[in-house]
Amino acid sequence: SLPEVEPEAGKSKTDEAVPLPPGLLSPTPSDSITTHTKVIGGSSVVRVEWRIDNCKAKFKDCVGRPLVSPQFEAAGMPELRLMVFPSLDVHAGGLSTRAQKARYEAMTAEGRFCGALKFKVVTNFSDKLVVRFSLFVGDAVTDVLEHDFADHIIHGADFSGNWLESLRGGSLVVGVEIVSAQGAPPASAETPLGVAQGT
Repeated sequence: SLPEVEPEAGKSKTDEAVPLPPGLLSPTPSDSITTHTKVIGGSSVVRVEWRIDNCKAKFKDCVGRPLVSPQFEAAGMPELRLMVFPSLDVHAGGLSTRAQKARYEAMTAEGRFCGALKFKVVTNFSDKLVVRFSLFVGDAVTDVLEHDFADHIIHGADFSGNWLESLRGGSLVVGVEIVSAQGAPPASAETPLGVAQGT
């Protein structure tokens, strides 16, 4: 059996070379979610950023429905998502998908585009889960919002500014800053936000 051990060792060296092709790494940076804690006015705030790469193409593909982020955890809440709703105009609702995509291309060609960003919190805590948070698209930030996600799992805001001005290398960064959560699991409800997240 000794001769078989040596080929396995050689195979492990081959495995080290497998990650070299860049194509295998491309899914990782796409739709990346980053979470970190910052201090504002002496209080810890959990900031979650979702970088949407090649966002123009992705928004075109999802015309008529939201673009949904990968699931992530923050502030002791395990099932969170961000949802981007590209906005065409008030008259686009009755258009076919093809017509909506054509309208989207026309708007981006004109150099203006906006939409809505919503925060989805799936929770099994049916009594109460009041979260105070703000949403951002690029440099545009909402005031602090407060919502009981036990009543409705999605809440958000419209962003009327031109999103195309916020693009960096074809990518758009959107996200949420969680200020506080009441009614979440005890680990996050009894300690300042960000304590469990800090590393």
